[in-house]
Amino acid sequence: PPRSTLFPYTTLFRSHSALSLPSGVAFRVNGVNVSERDLDDQVQTLGALYGVQPPTEPDRLDKFHRDVAKSTVVAMVIDHAAAERNVAVADRQASDFLARYVATQYGDGQAGRDAFVKDLADKGTSEPKVLAEVKRQLTLKMLYEQVTADITVSDADVRATFDRRKAEFATPERREIHNVVLKTKEEADAVAAQVKAFT
Repeated sequence: PPRSTLFPYTTLFRSHSALSLPSGVAFRVNGVNVSERDLDDQVQTLGALYGVQPPTEPDRLDKFHRDVAKSTVVAMVIDHAAAERNVAVADRQASDFLARYVATQYGDGQAGRDAFVKDLADKGTSEPKVLAEVKRQLTLKMLYEQVTADITVSDADVRATFDRRKAEFATPERREIHNVVLKTKEEADAVAAQVKAFT
């Protein structure tokens, strides 16, 4: 589909504080405008790397749009944090990682590389964009390792945190409701009384 109809991000993220955003800009993070096209490109890249595809159902598609935008915001915040900590991945490191990925997914040699490039073109993205995403993922891994290097968590810590936040981790109770059709009011009253006894 045409890019202009892929993701109507501006209609999803406009708010009273974002009305001054230029046309075609979905949101702004740390003074950087992120356009609808940027988000479209990100989805194409994620599709090429991880098989991410937009759902077709309207309600799920709306959630997908929002999730893409949220993940992009998080990625930009992480990029900023990595820059502040001087965490950087060399171009060669990212290229080597991508080469291993191509060999694993498409096969060794020129034939595998040609298949990879063709697949990127078919999915509407390019190798530089995929390489940038690989670099971002490697940077995230390095940042995570740096931030958590001196953190130790014991089994007792995990148990105490779980006990304190148990309600957050629990799966809410769900019930499946069905219509019950009975012949008389007396039968209906009896069933209703039984239901009340269990609630």
